[in-house]
Amino acid sequence: MKYDSVPDGRPTGMQWMEQSATQRRHWAATLIRQCLDNLSTLHREPDAWESGHLGLAIGCLVSRSYAQSILAVEVALTPVNHRHASLQSCQFHLSLLALRFGLNDALCIPMTEER
Repeated sequence: MKYDSVPDGRPTGMQWMEQSATQRRHWAATLIRQCLDNLSTLHREPDAWESGHLGLAIGCLVSRSYAQSILAVEVALTPVNHRHASLQSCQFHLSLLALRFGLNDALCIPMTEER
């Protein structure tokens, strides 16, 4: 998956800090969903690197670490020739369907209080 295949435009700096937790969560979830949609459009499953980092992004979403979630998505988009070899050779990876279920489950968790 190419880094430029998912549009940017997320708020940065003060714009990010001024957003509510709900807005940050929405942006992180949207970015993850765009990556999954892009993989679907390409008719392929995520490789081990992509699935590991997209899974991490979903986990960060659940733990309300929205900036880290976005960072994990950005790392998932790392070009193959810039990736660390240890995760490229991993035999276990999450399928596109599993990642979609994970994202949907994460978004079913109600938000309680603002951080």
